[in-house]
Amino acid sequence: MLFLVVLNIFCGYWNMRKPCLWVVIVNRWCRWVLFSLLVAYFFENFEWCDKSIWQVGSGVFIGWFLMEMAYHWYAIRSFSYSELPLFPKYFSSDNSEWPNSPQFIELRADLRKHGFKHATSLLLSFGQFASFKSAVFENADSTIRVQVLFMPRRMGGIMAHFSFMSLVANNKRYMTDNVSLPFGGFYPDNWSVVRRPLVSSFSKLLSIHNEKIKKDFQNIVSWKDVDVLEDLNQQQRQLERINIQNGFINESHLQDEFGQLTQLGRYRLCKEVWKMRYLGRV
Repeated sequence: MLFLVVLNIFCGYWNMRKPCLWVVIVNRWCRWVLFSLLVAYFFENFEWCDKSIWQVGSGVFIGWFLMEMAYHWYAIRSFSYSELPLFPKYFSSDNSEWPNSPQFIELRADLRKHGFKHATSLLLSFGQFASFKSAVFENADSTIRVQVLFMPRRMGGIMAHFSFMSLVANNKRYMTDNVSLPFGGFYPDNWSVVRRPLVSSFSKLLSIHNEKIKKDFQNIVSWKDVDVLEDLNQQQRQLERINIQNGFINESHLQDEFGQLTQLGRYRLCKEVWKMRYLGRV
């Protein structure tokens, strides 16, 4: 138990200095197990029940899981009835300012090392609620486009997520990202999407993307004639249409009464929230 306490403190300290999803996940598991063992210890020590410490601990462990799932279900239901857009719109931005923290200086160096040049700066707008800065870069031959999304951290500061994109002549689209936000929805059939939220390295995620597109490399289409802003907003509209068709989102005329998400949508999103928080998987 002492080991879990020390590990929990260490993970919290490490995450404050250098944000990393796998450290956050380890910290969550530590808290979950530690809380279960502490409650079981008090039950046994004060003889509040005749069950063994492992039986009580297991019960508390399951109880934590059920309570957290209930909390996320309620939060998703509230989100479904809110005015926050599921697929927000992108807008052009003149602000190309780059954060000066060591993490972002290193990221800038990685972009230069791999031959990526700045294409445009954007804002991902959630209306009156929030806007996230985004910068888009292209490699030397414009076969790979990467979107860098700057997102605020709960504990302060900013965290960058990467999304690599490539187009193929048959209208197929390859996408590789490390965005740690749950989605839970459906993608178009001609999209090949790989999500690796645990990969924080720009170079490693790029190598995963390159490996993915290797079989279609001869058919890769240049991004030169594809407008960044128009393409990203077209992606958002296409995702919204596909998810309405697949029953993830309610039709617009039903959303005032039933919310944006269907029951299937809420279930899929709730499941992905848990998988993201405790397994780092989507």
